[in-house]
Amino acid sequence: MLRHRASLFTAAISVLMALVLAACGGDPTATPTATPKPVDSSPTATPTSAPSFDADAYFGGKTIRLITGTSPGGGYDIILRIFAKVAPKHFPDGTRFIVVNLPGAGQLRGLQEVMNSKPDGLTTGPTHPRWFQQALLFDNVEGFSLSTVNIIGSPTFKKTPSLYCMRRDVAGSWQEVLDKKIVLTVGELAPGNSVGAEFLQELGGPVKMVYGYGGTSEIYAAFDRGEVDATSRCGPEATQFYPEWLTENQMVPLFYDRLPEDPNHIKAMGVASGEVPYVLDLPGITATEQQRQALAGYVDLVTFQRTFVLPPGVPDDVVKYWQDAFEATVTDDAFIEGMRNANYNDEYGVGSGAEILERIHSVTGLPSDVLDLLRKIAGEL
Repeated sequence: MLRHRASLFTAAISVLMALVLAACGGDPTATPTATPKPVDSSPTATPTSAPSFDADAYFGGKTIRLITGTSPGGGYDIILRIFAKVAPKHFPDGTRFIVVNLPGAGQLRGLQEVMNSKPDGLTTGPTHPRWFQQALLFDNVEGFSLSTVNIIGSPTFKKTPSLYCMRRDVAGSWQEVLDKKIVLTVGELAPGNSVGAEFLQELGGPVKMVYGYGGTSEIYAAFDRGEVDATSRCGPEATQFYPEWLTENQMVPLFYDRLPEDPNHIKAMGVASGEVPYVLDLPGITATEQQRQALAGYVDLVTFQRTFVLPPGVPDDVVKYWQDAFEATVTDDAFIEGMRNANYNDEYGVGSGAEILERIHSVTGLPSDVLDLLRKIAGEL
């Protein structure tokens, strides 16, 4: 009787355990498995990749303003219009580009329009290197700091030919200028354009700088009508607009300050050798080694013309997209052909934002006395 009750008790316990396991979803004959851990939904639980930048949504159907601080018809304006024509191929469908001319204050007006624009990547433009120069040497350009500006790149990042010419009705040679004690007026937008002429003025040479022109086209016109005696705007890009300067033998080549001009262009002005002297090797000019280093440093600060910039605060994704689209635009065969047709092929050379910053900061490694001379010649604006 007792054995029978024990058997019934054991059976009851077995049935009860089976019911408990069944209620919990268990299987008395299955191999136990680890209980899954709950997913941690906190932000640091599982790294996730950032969403990719949707350029179509950001730029598509929008208008991008391209600001130049120069008047129409000069190099900045012409090259910017070539860019505006080619750029739509490398931006989302429906992106429009318009060129806006805002001359004034040696291109400062145009720069400040870009720097003060909404930081959305829809306003940019080419900046003259004088403002990089001023920011580096004096840190004095309102709203423009090398530590916050976003640099896109430049389509003309190279040392270029830099011929200076004089009107033939002023004198027939440099030696005649010295003999007759003529002081040559040279027209410019602002300090930092005609580097060689500015150095000559600093060294006591027969040069007087005249500033205030609104752009290269205005300087062309001033030289053409005899308002100024000499100019650095007399290469092939100038004579396409004023062919009579060559055909009627109206100008005399004098010197260069960066690289020599094409010998054939100089020969066309009546110089059989096709050569002109370096500015610091002119007769009557004596320059110290310090001054030669300063001129070389000055040239380094003006050999990245037309640097496209974006204001501070533009999102990193937008800056990166701009840099990539810019490079694609200025390396496009259509852009290169446009530069060639406008006689700016000699100036073509693509520079990235990083390369431009490296060039700027390389100047800070010059000896302190050379930097002091650079500041004196550049002049704090």
